[in-house]
Amino acid sequence: MKSKISIILMIFILICFVDCGTKETQAEIQYTIINEEKLLSIKTMIDIRLESEVNEDTLIKIANELKRDGRSHFQRIFINYYLPEMEVGKGAWALSHFNPDLEVDIIGISKDEKAELLEKTSSYEGNTIGRWLDNSPYSGGIVTISKNAANLKIYKKYSDGSESVKNLLEKMVNGQKHWIEENNTFGEYYLLNNDGSLSIYDAEGLVMTMKRVK
Repeated sequence: MKSKISIILMIFILICFVDCGTKETQAEIQYTIINEEKLLSIKTMIDIRLESEVNEDTLIKIANELKRDGRSHFQRIFINYYLPEMEVGKGAWALSHFNPDLEVDIIGISKDEKAELLEKTSSYEGNTIGRWLDNSPYSGGIVTISKNAANLKIYKKYSDGSESVKNLLEKMVNGQKHWIEENNTFGEYYLLNNDGSLSIYDAEGLVMTMKRVK
């Protein structure tokens, strides 16, 4: 009798351990389903909002979790991931598709790349006004604006290690301070927002907004 009770107790402990571990893993993955479009049992397309950048392993966990959650019958599952500042439909930060096997592609700056870029852009000549994360597909990086007594410069460090450096001109327009790249012929300018983010505008309006990073 004691032996049976011991076995039952061990099984209960193991079940609880596995269940608790799963909940902890799920709690670490913060995301919201923005939209989902289904076509019979052929395919489903899902737009996901992430709280911040994650690594590839986390994307795999999310993809498998979504598939298990009532979507296993679909032949194809297409998942698009967006960061908080990104507009849906204008280029996702990452993709994870079951087509039919799982394929993961981080288009923007990954969590690990972001940490590495922040370390490489920690100091520039002059006083740093700010640093911002550009998550443009396949061409993202860290944008830094620095000012010294002689000039104002904008640096962009890309994930492949390359870097561009340009002089900025400062111009007041309707009470707003515009930063314009020297020799710019496209009418683009940078505008620092009250929340610390940096926006890029052209003749047609807002192009993109970059989140400030420390």
